[in-house]
Amino acid sequence: MEFTLEQGDVLYMPRGVIHQAHTDNKVFSTHVTISVYQRQSWSNFMELAMPRIIHRAFANDVEFRRGVPPQYLNFLGSQYSGSTQSVKDFCNTLKQLVSKLSENLEIQDLQHAADLASLDFITHRLPPPDTPESSQETDFSLDGMVFRLRNREYIRIVISSNTEDDHVSLLCSTANCRQHHMGICTCGSADNESVSESLDSLDQDTSVDEPINQGVEPKCIGFSKNLSLPLIKLYDAFPQFVKLEKLCVAASDEISVRGMLLQLWSSKLLELQEENSARERESSRSS
Repeated sequence: MEFTLEQGDVLYMPRGVIHQAHTDNKVFSTHVTISVYQRQSWSNFMELAMPRIIHRAFANDVEFRRGVPPQYLNFLGSQYSGSTQSVKDFCNTLKQLVSKLSENLEIQDLQHAADLASLDFITHRLPPPDTPESSQETDFSLDGMVFRLRNREYIRIVISSNTEDDHVSLLCSTANCRQHHMGICTCGSADNESVSESLDSLDQDTSVDEPINQGVEPKCIGFSKNLSLPLIKLYDAFPQFVKLEKLCVAASDEISVRGMLLQLWSSKLLELQEENSARERESSRSS
Protein backbone atom coordinates (compact mmCIF):
# COMPACT_ATOMS: atom_id res chain seq x y z
CA MET A 1 0.00 0.00 0.00
CA GLU A 2 1.31 3.45 -0.91
CA PHE A 3 -0.37 6.81 -0.44
CA THR A 4 0.43 10.48 0.12
CA LEU A 5 -0.28 12.34 3.35
CA GLU A 6 -1.39 15.91 2.82
CA GLN A 7 -0.76 18.82 5.17
CA GLY A 8 -2.52 18.24 8.49
CA ASP A 9 -3.20 14.54 7.90
CA VAL A 10 -2.70 12.06 10.73
CA LEU A 11 -2.09 8.37 10.09
CA TYR A 12 -2.62 5.76 12.81
CA MET A 13 -0.91 2.38 12.53
CA PRO A 14 -1.49 -0.43 15.04
CA ARG A 15 1.37 -1.79 17.08
CA GLY A 16 3.81 -3.90 15.05
CA VAL A 17 3.02 -2.53 11.58
CA ILE A 18 6.24 -1.92 9.64
CA HIS A 19 6.21 1.33 7.69
CA GLN A 20 8.51 3.59 5.72
CA ALA A 21 8.02 7.24 4.79
CA HIS A 22 9.87 9.70 2.61
CA THR A 23 9.41 13.31 1.53
CA ASP A 24 8.14 14.13 -1.94
CA ASN A 25 10.73 15.88 -4.13
CA LYS A 26 8.25 18.59 -5.10
CA VAL A 27 7.08 19.71 -1.66
CA PHE A 28 8.99 20.28 1.57
CA SER A 29 7.51 18.42 4.52
CA THR A 30 8.38 17.05 7.92
CA HIS A 31 7.55 13.49 8.93
CA VAL A 32 6.84 13.23 12.65
CA THR A 33 6.28 9.83 14.27
CA ILE A 34 4.68 9.65 17.71
CA SER A 35 5.04 6.20 19.25
CA VAL A 36 2.81 4.98 22.08
CA TYR A 37 2.34 1.65 23.85
CA GLN A 38 6.08 1.02 23.77
CA ARG A 39 7.64 -2.18 25.11
CA GLN A 40 4.23 -3.79 25.56
CA SER A 41 4.45 -6.71 23.12
CA TRP A 42 4.41 -10.36 24.15
CA SER A 43 8.06 -10.63 23.18
CA ASN A 44 8.96 -7.79 25.58
CA PHE A 45 7.13 -9.55 28.41
CA MET A 46 8.72 -12.90 27.58
CA GLU A 47 12.19 -11.33 27.74
CA LEU A 48 11.46 -10.50 31.38
CA ALA A 49 9.82 -13.80 32.32
CA MET A 50 12.00 -16.35 30.53
CA PRO A 51 15.20 -16.15 32.67
CA ARG A 52 13.38 -17.41 35.78
CA ILE A 53 11.61 -20.12 33.79
CA ILE A 54 14.91 -21.32 32.32
CA HIS A 55 16.55 -21.36 35.76
CA ARG A 56 13.68 -23.45 37.16
CA ALA A 57 13.90 -25.87 34.24
CA PHE A 58 17.63 -26.18 34.88
CA ALA A 59 16.95 -27.04 38.52
CA ASN A 60 14.04 -29.44 37.93
CA ASP A 61 14.88 -31.29 34.72
CA VAL A 62 18.12 -33.18 34.16
CA GLU A 63 17.76 -32.75 30.39
CA PHE A 64 18.55 -29.04 30.77
CA ARG A 65 21.68 -29.86 32.76
CA ARG A 66 23.18 -32.22 30.22
CA GLY A 67 26.27 -30.93 28.45
CA VAL A 68 26.19 -29.67 24.86
CA PRO A 69 28.00 -31.89 22.32
CA PRO A 70 31.79 -31.77 22.75
CA GLN A 71 33.56 -29.69 20.12
CA TYR A 72 30.27 -28.13 18.99
CA LEU A 73 32.20 -24.96 18.18
CA ASN A 74 33.87 -26.92 15.39
CA PHE A 75 30.63 -27.32 13.45
CA LEU A 76 28.34 -24.51 14.69
CA GLY A 77 28.84 -20.83 13.88
CA SER A 78 28.56 -18.39 11.01
CA GLN A 79 31.73 -19.75 9.38
CA TYR A 80 30.25 -23.25 9.03
CA SER A 81 27.54 -24.70 6.84
CA GLY A 82 24.20 -25.15 8.58
CA SER A 83 23.26 -28.27 6.64
CA THR A 84 25.42 -30.88 8.36
CA GLN A 85 23.84 -33.66 10.43
CA SER A 86 25.58 -32.41 13.58
CA VAL A 87 23.91 -29.01 13.21
CA LYS A 88 20.51 -30.60 12.59
CA ASP A 89 20.82 -32.80 15.68
CA PHE A 90 21.86 -29.80 17.77
CA CYS A 91 18.87 -27.82 16.50
CA ASN A 92 16.41 -30.65 17.19
CA THR A 93 17.66 -31.05 20.75
CA LEU A 94 17.26 -27.33 21.40
CA LYS A 95 13.72 -27.37 19.96
CA GLN A 96 12.77 -30.20 22.32
CA LEU A 97 14.13 -28.30 25.31
CA VAL A 98 12.31 -25.10 24.32
CA SER A 99 9.04 -27.03 24.00
CA LYS A 100 9.49 -28.28 27.59
CA LEU A 101 9.96 -24.81 29.06
CA SER A 102 6.20 -24.28 29.43
CA GLU A 103 6.12 -27.16 31.94
CA ASN A 104 8.26 -25.04 34.27
CA LEU A 105 6.20 -21.84 34.11
CA GLU A 106 4.70 -20.65 37.40
CA ILE A 107 2.55 -17.65 38.26
CA GLN A 108 5.41 -16.19 40.32
CA ASP A 109 7.42 -15.84 37.11
CA LEU A 110 4.69 -13.70 35.57
CA GLN A 111 4.36 -11.60 38.71
CA HIS A 112 8.10 -11.01 38.77
CA ALA A 113 8.09 -10.07 35.08
CA ALA A 114 5.20 -7.67 35.68
CA ASP A 115 7.15 -6.01 38.49
CA LEU A 116 10.13 -5.57 36.16
CA ALA A 117 7.85 -4.11 33.48
CA SER A 118 6.32 -1.72 36.03
CA LEU A 119 9.81 -0.55 36.97
CA ASP A 120 10.44 0.45 33.36
CA PHE A 121 7.02 2.11 33.06
CA ILE A 122 7.27 4.06 36.31
CA THR A 123 10.80 5.17 35.43
CA HIS A 124 9.73 6.72 32.14
CA ARG A 125 6.22 8.03 32.78
CA LEU A 126 5.36 11.66 33.42
CA PRO A 127 4.80 12.77 37.01
CA PRO A 128 1.29 13.75 38.17
CA PRO A 129 0.03 17.25 37.39
CA ASP A 130 1.52 19.98 39.53
CA THR A 131 -0.43 20.66 42.72
CA PRO A 132 -0.20 23.65 45.07
CA GLU A 133 2.31 23.27 47.88
CA SER A 134 -0.48 24.00 50.34
CA SER A 135 -2.07 20.65 49.51
CA GLN A 136 0.56 18.96 51.71
CA GLU A 137 -0.38 19.18 55.39
CA THR A 138 2.16 21.07 57.47
CA ASP A 139 1.56 19.07 60.67
CA PHE A 140 1.48 15.31 60.96
CA SER A 141 -0.85 13.74 63.49
CA LEU A 142 -2.48 10.31 63.56
CA ASP A 143 -5.00 10.96 66.30
CA GLY A 144 -8.54 11.19 64.97
CA MET A 145 -7.32 10.99 61.36
CA VAL A 146 -7.95 8.70 58.41
CA PHE A 147 -5.57 8.13 55.51
CA ARG A 148 -5.27 7.26 51.86
CA LEU A 149 -2.48 7.24 49.30
CA ARG A 150 -1.88 10.40 47.30
CA ASN A 151 -1.64 9.88 43.52
CA ARG A 152 -2.10 6.13 43.92
CA GLU A 153 -2.04 5.54 40.15
CA TYR A 154 1.61 6.65 40.19
CA ILE A 155 2.56 4.11 42.86
CA ARG A 156 3.33 0.39 42.75
CA ILE A 157 4.13 -2.04 45.55
CA VAL A 158 6.80 -4.65 44.81
CA ILE A 159 7.21 -7.58 47.21
CA SER A 160 10.39 -9.56 46.74
CA SER A 161 9.96 -13.31 46.19
CA ASN A 162 13.42 -13.89 47.63
CA THR A 163 13.03 -15.38 51.10
CA GLU A 164 16.34 -13.80 52.14
CA ASP A 165 15.17 -10.33 51.06
CA ASP A 166 13.35 -8.90 54.06
CA HIS A 167 11.84 -5.76 52.56
CA VAL A 168 9.03 -4.50 50.37
CA SER A 169 9.53 -1.64 47.93
CA LEU A 170 7.16 1.16 47.03
CA LEU A 171 7.96 2.60 43.60
CA CYS A 172 6.55 5.95 42.56
CA SER A 173 6.89 8.36 39.65
CA THR A 174 5.67 11.42 41.54
CA ALA A 175 9.20 12.89 41.54
CA ASN A 176 9.94 12.22 37.86
CA CYS A 177 11.27 15.19 35.89
CA ARG A 178 8.61 16.68 33.62
CA GLN A 179 11.02 18.99 31.78
CA HIS A 180 13.36 16.18 30.70
CA HIS A 181 10.77 13.44 30.24
CA MET A 182 12.20 10.40 28.37
CA GLY A 183 15.63 12.03 28.39
CA ILE A 184 18.54 12.64 30.72
CA CYS A 185 17.56 14.98 33.54
CA THR A 186 20.07 17.82 33.94
CA CYS A 187 18.21 19.60 36.73
CA GLY A 188 20.65 20.48 39.48
CA SER A 189 23.60 19.00 37.61
CA ALA A 190 26.92 20.46 38.76
CA ASP A 191 28.86 19.14 35.79
CA ASN A 192 27.11 20.54 32.73
CA GLU A 193 29.94 19.56 30.41
CA SER A 194 29.71 15.86 31.29
CA VAL A 195 25.93 16.02 30.91
CA SER A 196 26.28 17.61 27.48
CA GLU A 197 28.69 14.87 26.46
CA SER A 198 26.18 12.26 27.59
CA LEU A 199 23.46 13.91 25.55
CA ASP A 200 25.69 14.10 22.47
CA SER A 201 26.60 10.42 22.77
CA LEU A 202 22.99 9.24 22.58
CA ASP A 203 22.27 7.19 19.47
CA GLN A 204 19.84 9.17 17.33
CA ASP A 205 18.54 5.94 15.77
CA THR A 206 17.56 4.36 19.07
CA SER A 207 14.82 1.78 18.62
CA VAL A 208 11.36 2.83 19.79
CA ASP A 209 11.41 -0.20 22.06
CA GLU A 210 14.55 0.92 23.89
CA PRO A 211 14.28 3.60 26.62
CA ILE A 212 16.99 6.21 26.17
CA ASN A 213 17.49 6.94 29.86
CA GLN A 214 18.18 3.41 30.99
CA GLY A 215 20.37 4.60 33.85
CA VAL A 216 17.53 6.54 35.51
CA GLU A 217 15.71 4.87 38.38
CA PRO A 218 12.34 5.79 39.89
CA LYS A 219 11.92 6.94 43.45
CA CYS A 220 11.88 3.93 45.73
CA ILE A 221 10.93 3.70 49.40
CA GLY A 222 11.82 0.55 51.30
CA PHE A 223 9.80 -0.93 54.16
CA SER A 224 10.16 -4.01 56.30
CA LYS A 225 8.44 -7.02 54.74
CA ASN A 226 6.03 -7.29 57.68
CA LEU A 227 4.48 -4.03 56.42
CA SER A 228 3.51 -5.50 53.05
CA LEU A 229 -0.05 -6.30 54.20
CA PRO A 230 -0.72 -2.82 55.70
CA LEU A 231 0.64 -1.26 52.51
CA ILE A 232 -1.62 -3.41 50.34
CA LYS A 233 -4.61 -2.60 52.56
CA LEU A 234 -3.89 1.11 52.18
CA TYR A 235 -3.47 0.68 48.42
CA ASP A 236 -6.65 -1.36 47.94
CA ALA A 237 -8.77 0.99 50.08
CA PHE A 238 -8.35 3.87 47.62
CA PRO A 239 -10.26 6.12 47.01
CA GLN A 240 -11.70 5.56 50.49
CA PHE A 241 -9.87 6.80 53.56
CA VAL A 242 -8.89 4.17 56.11
CA LYS A 243 -8.32 4.26 59.87
CA LEU A 244 -5.10 3.27 61.56
CA GLU A 245 -6.78 0.30 63.24
CA LYS A 246 -7.76 -1.17 59.87
CA LEU A 247 -4.13 -1.21 58.74
CA CYS A 248 -2.83 -3.07 61.78
CA VAL A 249 -2.86 -6.85 61.44
CA ALA A 250 -2.28 -7.13 65.17
CA ALA A 251 -2.15 -4.68 68.05
CA SER A 252 1.63 -5.09 68.19
CA ASP A 253 1.90 -3.73 64.64
CA GLU A 254 0.70 -0.23 65.54
CA ILE A 255 4.15 1.25 66.14
CA SER A 256 5.56 0.01 62.82
CA VAL A 257 2.42 1.07 60.94
CA ARG A 258 2.67 4.54 62.47
CA GLY A 259 6.25 4.75 61.24
CA MET A 260 5.15 3.62 57.78
CA LEU A 261 2.48 6.33 57.61
CA LEU A 262 4.95 8.97 58.75
CA GLN A 263 7.41 7.93 56.04
CA LEU A 264 4.69 8.04 53.38
CA TRP A 265 3.54 11.46 54.55
CA SER A 266 7.12 12.80 54.57
CA SER A 267 7.43 11.64 50.95
CA LYS A 268 4.17 13.45 50.04
CA LEU A 269 2.49 10.15 49.23
CA LEU A 270 -0.19 10.24 51.95
CA GLU A 271 -3.37 12.27 52.37
CA LEU A 272 -4.75 12.94 55.85
CA GLN A 273 -8.29 13.88 56.79
CA GLU A 274 -10.18 14.17 60.05
CA GLU A 275 -12.31 11.09 60.61
CA ASN A 276 -15.50 13.06 61.27
CA SER A 277 -15.05 15.11 58.08
CA ALA A 278 -14.51 11.96 56.03
CA ARG A 279 -17.64 10.35 57.50
CA GLU A 280 -19.75 13.43 56.76
CA ARG A 281 -18.46 13.54 53.18
CA GLU A 282 -19.32 9.88 52.62
CA SER A 283 -22.82 10.43 54.04
CA SER A 284 -23.46 13.36 51.70
CA ARG A 285 -22.34 11.30 48.71
CA SER A 286 -24.60 8.36 49.59
CA SER A 287 -27.61 10.65 50.05
